[in-house]
Amino acid sequence: MATWNASRLEISQNLFLKRVQRFLAREIRILALRWRSIILNASQSGWKEGKSTNPSLVEVIIPFPGDGRVSESKHKYYLRNLKKLLRHDLPRQTHTHFIATVFCDGESSAIRALIDQLGDLRMRYKFTDGQESNWGHVQTRIGILETDADFIVRMNCDNKPFPEYLSALLSGFTPNVDATYGRVIYSGPAAREHLPTFLDYPNELEAFILPKDQAGRLEFRNIDCMNYMVRSAAAKKNAMCWGQSFTADWDFINAFQKNEQEAVFVNRIIGYKC
Repeated sequence: MATWNASRLEISQNLFLKRVQRFLAREIRILALRWRSIILNASQSGWKEGKSTNPSLVEVIIPFPGDGRVSESKHKYYLRNLKKLLRHDLPRQTHTHFIATVFCDGESSAIRALIDQLGDLRMRYKFTDGQESNWGHVQTRIGILETDADFIVRMNCDNKPFPEYLSALLSGFTPNVDATYGRVIYSGPAAREHLPTFLDYPNELEAFILPKDQAGRLEFRNIDCMNYMVRSAAAKKNAMCWGQSFTADWDFINAFQKNEQEAVFVNRIIGYKC
């Protein structure tokens, strides 16, 4: 009996060690690739660009949970990252002609207080009646239909746009182009979550970058929140394609292809998804 228990203990220890080894190998891989991505991005000429003179107004739609919609720990995480986005990442944009709308599914006293505290007229707070909760898709669809801006982008509160984020996406537009999309780097929890799906199609940063291919072909794997910008007039025409599915970003942009509207790839790294 003692021998059998010892064998079971040895097997458990071996399994535990293998799991630890796999975890450490994955974390080392993520750390190494992240540093490669930082070095590559620092070499981009975009860091040297000055303030944009493009007068186009861009609306940044940021869905956020209303009071009591998520657990307290998640709300703290979202709010902490939203503060960084509104206080640091968006104000340093080289394209300064934008508005950022934090759109809650139901009222949020915390967001109302935050926007008031910021005192930046570009930062706005809106909310729905709070009857829905699905990755912010309802707020996004309403935001598209209600916008008065020339272009719209959608991002999550824990996304981290680089200073040239808006100007880089704007640079791809011509009168015939209705959407542009660029490269974003996966970092932290997002990298760990998506690592397996990216390993099958390596590129210069392997698991850490969208689009996954060098050519930037418009495909399902190349579209996610934050990495695209849409002309508002075209967005309104396709707004009802924005559904409740987790793949709503792709469904929305894919509608442009079906309607023979042009989407252009901007080969620039424009931010992090965390």
